Formats: sequence, C-alpha cells, structure tokens
Amino acid sequence: MTENNRIDVQTDCLEFTGRIDSFFKTARSMDGENKRALLQDNVETILAYGKMLPGIIRLFGYEEYGGTAGRIAELCAEIRSEREAGNCAVVPDSIIDDMSEITGRLAAKKTGHCSCCANPVYYRPLPLHYDAEREKHGGERHVGETINREDYTCPVCGASDRDRLMAAFLQRLGLDADDCRETLLQIAPSRSLEHWIYANSPALTYHSADLYMRGVTFTADIQDMNCVKDESYDYIICSHVLEHVEDDRKAMRELRRMLKDDGLCLFLVPIWLDREHIDEEWGLPEEENWRRFGQGDHCRSYAKRELTERLEEAGFFVHALGKDYFGEQLFEECGLTDTSVLYVLTKHEGDIEKLTEEKRKKRAEMQPRELPLVSVIMSSYNHEKYVAEAIESVLNQTYPNIEFLVADDGSTDGTIQEILKYEDRIDQIHLFANNAFGRKPFLTEIAGGKYIAVINSDDVWSRDKLAMQVAYMESHPECGACFTGVANILEGENNTQPPEFIAENKTRAEWMRYFFERGNSLAHPAVLIERSLYQKLLSGGAYAFRQLGDFWMWIRLVQKYEIHVIERELTRFRYHETGKNKNISAGTPENWLRHYTEETYIWYHTVKNMDEHFFREAFADRFLDQGAQTENEILCEKFFVLLNSEKTHLKQSAVFFICDIYQNPDIAALLEERYFFDRKKIYGLTGKVWIQAEPSE
Repeated sequence: MTENNRIDVQTDCLEFTGRIDSFFKTARSMDGENKRALLQDNVETILAYGKMLPGIIRLFGYEEYGGTAGRIAELCAEIRSEREAGNCAVVPDSIIDDMSEITGRLAAKKTGHCSCCANPVYYRPLPLHYDAEREKHGGERHVGETINREDYTCPVCGASDRDRLMAAFLQRLGLDADDCRETLLQIAPSRSLEHWIYANSPALTYHSADLYMRGVTFTADIQDMNCVKDESYDYIICSHVLEHVEDDRKAMRELRRMLKDDGLCLFLVPIWLDREHIDEEWGLPEEENWRRFGQGDHCRSYAKRELTERLEEAGFFVHALGKDYFGEQLFEECGLTDTSVLYVLTKHEGDIEKLTEEKRKKRAEMQPRELPLVSVIMSSYNHEKYVAEAIESVLNQTYPNIEFLVADDGSTDGTIQEILKYEDRIDQIHLFANNAFGRKPFLTEIAGGKYIAVINSDDVWSRDKLAMQVAYMESHPECGACFTGVANILEGENNTQPPEFIAENKTRAEWMRYFFERGNSLAHPAVLIERSLYQKLLSGGAYAFRQLGDFWMWIRLVQKYEIHVIERELTRFRYHETGKNKNISAGTPENWLRHYTEETYIWYHTVKNMDEHFFREAFADRFLDQGAQTENEILCEKFFVLLNSEKTHLKQSAVFFICDIYQNPDIAALLEERYFFDRKKIYGLTGKVWIQAEPSE
C-alpha cells in the first residue's frame, strides 16, 4: 500500500466511523424505544462496520482494542447470519457500548503532516508496552512534558513526536539547503531524523555516536567523547540520552566541549511535570527502574527546574521553545501536545531568534566553492516517445555547471529526430549507425567533467538532483559515489515485478550483505560518481554482462569506497515489462537464465577475491566456525557462505569455488576434519543442475 493509498483508506474509514459514532451519540440522547428504533433502522450499517473493525483498529494502531474488536466482529457475523435466516436478531447493548467507546476515540483523530518524512498521516498512539511494564512493577503514571500518547508515532517513517519537533527546528534553521556546509553530531541517533538529514542536507557533515548501536560514526560513551576534538560541531542533537547514563553532569560538560562557540545543541530528556525534584539512582534492577523511572533502562526521571539548573551549571544558556515559538499550526500538524518543549542550548546568552539568524547569516557569507563540472551522459536507443522528457529533465537542472553528451546507439525509430530538436542546447551529439548495446564507455572517454552522471533516454530527473549530489560529494571527499532514491514509472499493462530501489544508507559491509541476499537496489541513472573511478569500473568487465553490468560495478565499488544515498526520490526510472521498449531486466525466460548465469559468476569471483577482513565484517554471522582465523579457514568459510546461500543458483558459484580450493591438500584435509565435508559431497554438488531458466525462489 502506498502512503497516498494508506491515508485515503484511513480517511474513508474515519468518515464511516464518524457516521456510526453519530448514530451512537444520537441514540444515547433518546429513550429506550426510540433508541432501539434508531439502531434497528441502521443495523445493517452497524453490522458492516463491526465486521471491518479489527482491520480499522490495526490500520490506526490501537492495539488495546484488538481483542474487543475481534469479539465485536464475531458477534456481528453471528447476528447477520441469524437475520439472513429470518430471525429477528438485534445488536445487544454491550456491543453498542464497546463500539461507541472505540468510534468516539477514532472519530476524534485528525490528519497530521510529519515534518520528518513530509507525508500526510494519521499518527499512531504510544505502544501499550510502556504502560503495561510500568504498571506490572507498581510504577505510577506521571504527566510528561513532551509526549503525545495519542499521536506518538508517524506510521510512515517511525518518527516520534519529539523527532518531529526537532525536525521542524532544523527546517527553521535552514539545514535543508544545498549549501549548508556545517557539522552536526547526533548522539544515540534517531533513524527518522537521520533519514531527514540524508534526504535534505547533502552538504552537511553528519556524524553519529553511540556506545551500542551499529553503523554509527563513533562507538563511544557520551560521558567520555575523547574521540571528538573541542568545538567540532555547529549542531548537536542529544535526545533522550542522559536518563540512561550514570553521570549526566559529565555528559553535559562533554556536550558543551564539543559544541562550537556559536553552536546550538538540541536537547531533550523525559521531564515529568508533576515532579519537583530529580529522582536518580544508578545500578538498580530493571524492575525497580520501571517502577521509579518508567522504563527499564532509565536511571533517573527529571524535574523541569532542576534540569535547567543542572544545564546552567554545565555552562549552557537554556532556551525552552514551545508552542509560542513554533506556532499552533505546526503543533497541530506534528501531533504535539500543548506542553511540548524543545530545549536549545547555547554557550552565549541572547534571543534565540537572533542566534539562529546569525547562524544563517554566517552560512550565507561562506566563500562560494568553485563549482566542479559534471558530465551528464545519455546513451539513447529507440525511445522516441520518452527521450525529449529525459533531455528536458537534464536541461532544467538547478545545478548550472554541466556538459551534456548524448550518443544514439543506432535507433530505428524517431529518437534521433527528437534529439536533434535540442541540438543547440546539447554540448555533443554522436550518432551511430549500428547498435552496440550502449555507448557509456565511449561517452565517458570523451567526457571532461570531474563527475559523471548517467541518465537513460527514457528516465527523468527532479530539478535539484545534481545540485544535491554535487553538494554532498564536494563536502564528503571520502565518498566514492552518490545515489538518490528512485521512483518507478511503470509502462505496460502487466507490470508485476518492477525493480526495488532502496533509498536507505548502509555501511559498506551492510551493502555487500544486502547485495548478496537481495540483489541490486541501486539504479544506474541515480548515480553521480568521479569520472576516473567510473572509468575504472567500466573497464573492469562490466560490459561483458548483459543483465548485471551495473550490479557488478556497485559490488566492486563498495569493497573500497563509501557510497551515499540521498534519501529522496530524485530519479524516476521507467520500467517496461512488455512491448518494443522492454527493459533488459524484464522477466523473460532468457533474461532469467542470463541473470542467474551472470550472478553465479559475479559472486564466485567476488567472494573468491574479497579481502578477508571485509569478508569477515560482512559475513561473520554466517560462519560455520566463528573462530575461523587462518587463510585456509577463511577460504573454507567463503565456500560455505556461497553453498548456504538462500539463492539456489549461487550453489553453482560454490561448485566453482570448491574446485579451486580443493586442489590444496591442506584445505581438503581441513574440510573433512573440521567441517565433515568430503569428496563424496563434492561429487553430489557437481552432479546437480543449479541454474534454471525460470525463477525458483
């Protein structure tokens, strides 16, 4: 279900709920006879709603009503069966009372607009787990400052109400500008905020830190961040962290040390408005933490006044930004309670509006960077219907420093005539009489830019695609390539398996593991990459592959370079399942067989030659022997990773690999003694057909 479909369905459900709720409200104001008559007149509608109720409850996340909704649905089904059999069955008052409670709560819901993912949504309530655990251990329920139990979570991106409050402040700061070349550190990163940064702040240098989370920049304790130099960050986000640490005063001093002189720290902890003093104790059992602090891994609960005093002792000036600062409309859209507050900490006293304006002004006065030249290359073939739109999307880019190179690869329709309409606006046009299955190597060779951007002649770019990618690449020289999120444009009537493009960042090892288990998820027309690196990838045999040439490039890329995805759909990929423009990835028997054959070789070659440290990082949890260390042991583990793949055809890769390594008698002995894998089992592998022309997974 798409997000547009989701909210449409939810809105329809709420309209239906509103009608049912109005019946119940009217019925409650009537005497017994009139009440029964009203309900009888609307009994079929009520029964239909009762049948739908479990699905509606799941759709809106009201898990506490799950059992009640299921019971109502069963009873409504029984009543309808009785009525269809000619019996005069009525809806009992107990069902009406239960339905009335649920419809009253649902009818009060309002649509919001999440500041993290920019989607219109109906927020989900706080999961029951927290209250249930607290009550189980005898804890009291307190009045929280920044928490909306009714509208807590965004169903699309998972942002909590406090995440949405912080994202709104980041937007007010202008951190969603392409030229924001500042630094930000997030402690114990919220993934929804992290995705907002990846989607909106390409030039921002973003770091993260946590003691336990994977994939962070610094694996470190906030109480001792000696891995970070003094005054390193323009912005720090520290949300719901200090209630977990032993010495929060020490952590506060570390936050101030790392913050630049004119920096801003976005700070939140759970504050109980009905508490006068901070309650804290380190090292209690989890059950006691639930009772005293409301969560099993908390060691304190905060009171507003004493928290402010503690922050001021650490050297901060505390700015409490609430509804008066953000405005009623934003609070309503983001599902925030009237008491919600974002604390912004600074090293100097002053009005927060003036302080943030000074940050924006300083950013605007930064010396403009020399704009690198981007070579946009397009190899066209028989896309008469689409090529003009593709060309226009390049010519209309907000990024100005582009050279545009087009080569037609022997089109037999009117593609060339469409291209020549732009002859005065395209830097170079090359027309070839024969078809060579693409002209990217030729265009890359004659390109003069620092970066290469590839667009297919039937795809479309958003106007700010290149601007955002260049901003990221220029701010992150360690990055090998920058991709964007991709939306599919489906052509034809029977599109059932369009490619899946993942717009979520990962470490190099996580990408490798994803590629191995799931296949390619990076679109070629979404890439911006340094020209010299792209030439190396192209010259590495990518065009020996008909189906998986780009996949072969990305697998080689992530073994040596970081990659980054701007988590916004800035590229639209046109997918043709049928017709004369059918993509090479279309699901034909020939293409499936070619795909499997190429992937079999790719993984045989990749795993065989992969650096053993990188291999361990990506696949250690798949090792049969977790203690494998020596070169021969790692070679055996490589064999079993291939052999035990969930993709049946990759067992053929394992067959090739075992034929390589089994020639070493030491490895043959190791396989038999430690892994109980002998020659008989090898013969069993080589006697089977592992590659099929149709998908079997």
